[in-house]
Amino acid sequence: MNNRREMMFRQIGAKLAYYRTIKKMSQTDLAKAANISPSTLSRIERGDYNDHLSIDMLFILAETMDVEPMEFLRFSDADKNMW
Repeated sequence: MNNRREMMFRQIGAKLAYYRTIKKMSQTDLAKAANISPSTLSRIERGDYNDHLSIDMLFILAETMDVEPMEFLRFSDADKNMW
């Protein structure tokens, strides 16, 4: 996988962790609500679940936290400069 895609997955994971924290949810709570394992959620948040993160899973996580899915895919200019 190229560096650009890896950085995007890391940024998506960081945003997931950010919103989960804002919503005062533990990884275990969010994983249970989204019907995935806590270890899977941990890998997603670290950007280590790259080839397996489906848009459906992203939608489920967003819905579970009551966050618009596009929030995870919207990158600032500063984010883009990291690629």
